[in-house]
Amino acid sequence: MSFRLRARHRPRVRELRAGPSFDEAAWQASEPALEGPGQVSLHGLSLRAAAEMLYGLQQRTRSGTATSPGELRQIAWELRCTGAAGIGGIAGGDRTQHRLARSLARHAAADVASQSEPTIILVYDSATLV
Repeated sequence: MSFRLRARHRPRVRELRAGPSFDEAAWQASEPALEGPGQVSLHGLSLRAAAEMLYGLQQRTRSGTATSPGELRQIAWELRCTGAAGIGGIAGGDRTQHRLARSLARHAAADVASQSEPTIILVYDSATLV
């Protein structure tokens, strides 16, 4: 698979390539996509973590709670860095993003507990958040 670098990624990857232990394939798998205003990249997250984030966000939005894209980016970054399988893996801290992670994890756990078989959201329509 061909991986074309965007202009914003080029300086970072040039610097990393200079190091002796740079694993470009691992970097490509975990580096977030370029995000615009109000966007959060879920690239590099486990399917479970991405589904928990999306479902939790959908439930928070449905209840009228606003969620900062910046805090969601912090959660996604921490999930990438730790390799956590789900949001519960990073929800133990006391920073703002950890409180949000606990909220998202509670929503996901409540959904799983309410069903006889857990489901994973495969298609997410961002228009539902508007």
